[in-house]
Amino acid sequence: MFKITFWGVRGSYPVPGREVLKYGGNTTCLTVQLDSALIILDAGTGLINFGRKLVADGVEPFTATLLFTHTHHDHLEGLPFFKPAYKASTTLNIFGPKSLLLDFKEILIHEMLPPYFPVTLEEMASTKTIADISELDSIVLDVATHTPRVVKNDAAPKEPDDDTAIIRVSRGGNHPGGGIFNYAIAYKNKRMVFATDVEGADARLVEFARGADLLIHDSQYFEEEYNNPESPKQGWGHSTVKMATEVAAKAGVKQLVLFHHDPEHDDKAVARIEQIAQKDFPNTRAAYEGLTIELD
Repeated sequence: MFKITFWGVRGSYPVPGREVLKYGGNTTCLTVQLDSALIILDAGTGLINFGRKLVADGVEPFTATLLFTHTHHDHLEGLPFFKPAYKASTTLNIFGPKSLLLDFKEILIHEMLPPYFPVTLEEMASTKTIADISELDSIVLDVATHTPRVVKNDAAPKEPDDDTAIIRVSRGGNHPGGGIFNYAIAYKNKRMVFATDVEGADARLVEFARGADLLIHDSQYFEEEYNNPESPKQGWGHSTVKMATEVAAKAGVKQLVLFHHDPEHDDKAVARIEQIAQKDFPNTRAAYEGLTIELD
């Protein structure tokens, strides 16, 4: 099994209301189920509903590998409200980028310190291992035991076998605040690439995504929004729909999912972005909460 489920598809900040019911208003979070092993990509407010479902379904004990692309609020604001993290039976193996001043663990600790939040990271009852990773690292995930280990890229297997998944990292430097990580997850001859908060048809990303079965790509803006002389969006670290389809076409991916929808875009606007993309890259869809894709 290689199943991707979207829990939050919005960027910048969560939005409620009737106008966003189709695609959803929660911020970035998706899960990748690899047989019995689970990977969580980012911890925006979409993580909250995922946690509620785990508790409602009685999933316990629970173990997951949690990967962060970066530490802007819309990618980590769900973690303090993730119910399984308060259970002693939960194990979270957490990886993300360090900043110039702080290790990744210190960043998460600071996010949950008073006066910003009443419960500290260490007061959550779950077992948490938190580690820095870089673009020089790969994560080898033992699917049967749900155990990840970090290795240098040249020590990582070139291809996964039936018992392991390989997670590779590529740094995108065109996002304000130190850039972001793109992730490629390979398992049993299938590969997906997660590239949120990227701007432009990045040549490095094209190579990183080459031949992937699935590319999830930032597509926050219409062309006219990005190039509006009165309110330009250049340098904000997000792509237009045309940039997303250009990367997909150049990389030769099999399918494209548009992601990180603008909080000011209602359902009609996201549907228009999807229609524009399908003219250039037909096998495209816009992500919505609850969307599940199986790679088989």
